[in-house]
Amino acid sequence: MHKPEHPEVFELTVTNQLDNFPAITDFIIKTARQLNLDKNKIFDIQTAVEEACENIIEHAYPKDEKGTIDFHCEMKDDEFIVKIRDHGRPFNPDSVQSPDLEAALEERAIGGLGIHFMKSLMDEVNYSFDFEKGNELVMKKYIGKGGSYGDAHQ
Repeated sequence: MHKPEHPEVFELTVTNQLDNFPAITDFIIKTARQLNLDKNKIFDIQTAVEEACENIIEHAYPKDEKGTIDFHCEMKDDEFIVKIRDHGRPFNPDSVQSPDLEAALEERAIGGLGIHFMKSLMDEVNYSFDFEKGNELVMKKYIGKGGSYGDAHQ
């Protein structure tokens, strides 16, 4: 884990391989704990990041093409911000139809559940694409005002 000069900014770069999931999970948990987030918020952030990473690993790069995934986490005011960047195929999560959670399992369309989880677990989910910078997914979790982060509203 690389820790830039600012004490509340944390960065990690990994290759787009499933066996990097433990390193990604460890990075998110350690970062959130260091910033004194409560376990419920850590779980939400960890789950949303895992869903995003699974989508990047499975869909962003052609099979067997090596690429990187960059993570940037920081506290800004009362927001925990996770930026995830890759240089795979452009993909806008807003283009995926929300799953019909009321439909019977056998009638549901495949896809969209991971994005649904990300949007449900995080307070903001925004996507951008730039030909030079690649795909960037920015997810925010509001921590709350007043008191310690662990005491913030759930």
